[in-house]
Amino acid sequence: MKNKYLLVLCMFLTSCSVQKKRVKNDWINLFKDYAMYKCACEVTGDKLEPLLWAKKDISFTVNREVLGNYGDKADSIGRFYARGIQPIAVDPEHDLYGMKRMFVGCLDFYKSDSLDKIAKAAYRQYRAEKKTKSSK
Repeated sequence: MKNKYLLVLCMFLTSCSVQKKRVKNDWINLFKDYAMYKCACEVTGDKLEPLLWAKKDISFTVNREVLGNYGDKADSIGRFYARGIQPIAVDPEHDLYGMKRMFVGCLDFYKSDSLDKIAKAAYRQYRAEKKTKSSK
């Protein structure tokens, strides 16, 4: 009988831990999604957002609401990265006239370790602020 209670307690504690990790991962992914979206907006000259609104896609609006003030940070980071995307370096036979891999550059940014680190640091800061507000 004692073992059953211990088993139930272990399952409860494990599920709480798994839930916290899921919330953390979801928040980090929302941050990265929004940064990538803003990178794509920047490379399209802000033509992407009206297109998504026309298709009634509110995906990134929801991300922005969940992130709160951190949406501004993701916005700035995504747009800053987009401005630094360089023209493709190819051999002279295949000159692409200074063209850039803009959207693929944003995808590379999304998958980068640097954006992972930035998103994780933003999450830590978000959690610290949340703890400070709840302790007041």
